[in-house]
Amino acid sequence: MCQICGVPNSFIFEVYRQGGPFPRRGNQNRRLTVDHIVPGGPSILKNTRLLCWGCNEIRGENRRSDKQVLQKIARLYKFLFSEEKLSWLNAS
Repeated sequence: MCQICGVPNSFIFEVYRQGGPFPRRGNQNRRLTVDHIVPGGPSILKNTRLLCWGCNEIRGENRRSDKQVLQKIARLYKFLFSEEKLSWLNAS
């Protein structure tokens, strides 16, 4: 699961497989990505976490806080998907 929004990897893959909407098209949308908590820091477990591509893109190089990222991505997901499909979405 994405450690900001909570999207399960299985949901990402299923939407990608069906050609459904996600923030961007391409292979990067089909799985969770590694985020460096401290950009440019070491690639060790304490400094990495798994994020969906959308949260990682919005966060950028530590430009936004996790709360700001969650607010933006939640608005996007609520626009793209029905409330029934968003039971996994972390509360904002």
